[in-house]
Parts: sequence; C-alpha cells; structure tokens
Amino acid sequence: MNDRIAPALTKALSEVKGVTNIKLRQCNISPFSLKKMLDQVSVQVLDVSGNPSLAQFDFANYVSMRTLKASHNQMTEIPSMAESILELSLSHNKLSDMEPIANLLNKNKIRWLDLGWN
Repeated sequence: MNDRIAPALTKALSEVKGVTNIKLRQCNISPFSLKKMLDQVSVQVLDVSGNPSLAQFDFANYVSMRTLKASHNQMTEIPSMAESILELSLSHNKLSDMEPIANLLNKNKIRWLDLGWN
C-alpha cells in the first residue's frame, strides 16, 4: 500500500462502522496515513508488522486496542501505547534496553508478550 491508496481506505473505514481488526503488514504505510485511519475506527487488533516507517509511532491514544503486532519494524525503543493492550508482539526489532518492559508490564495488563529476536 502506498499513500495514494491510503486516503481511499481511510474513507472506506469512516463509512463502514464496526471494523475492529486491521492488518497492514508490509504495506509501507506512513505514520500520517496510519493515524488518519486509526482515528476513524475503534480498532481492537492491529497488525502493522514489516513497516519500518512506523518505528517511532505513538499508539497511546488508541484505547480500544487490545492487540498490537509490530514486529520487523526496526524499533529501537518500546513504543508508547494505551494501557488497554493485552497482547503485544515486538519481535524482530532492534530493542536493546529491556528495562522499559518492566514499566510496561506494571502499567498494562499484558497477558501475551513476544520480544523474540531483538
């Protein structure tokens, strides 16, 4: 997906209520386009794996999100995210400081966590 397609998808999401699961794996979406999409829906499951442009994306405002999959995104830090996250996959990134994981686990009620291959 490129940023020419993203506006059409954003428009479609705004017209179709009830979309809760979005998979945008390896589609080269920009942070701006993802934000516009997420602002249209109450996503519960989001898979944005394989999108290095989202390495610094802030997921904190999406309080309906329960599952976040963001593997293979070249992240060097744990992203900001809503406390509603229950399942988190940040595998195959470039996370080196695992100390923020303790804060994340204390703040969130995470029941499934994948940090493999960092």
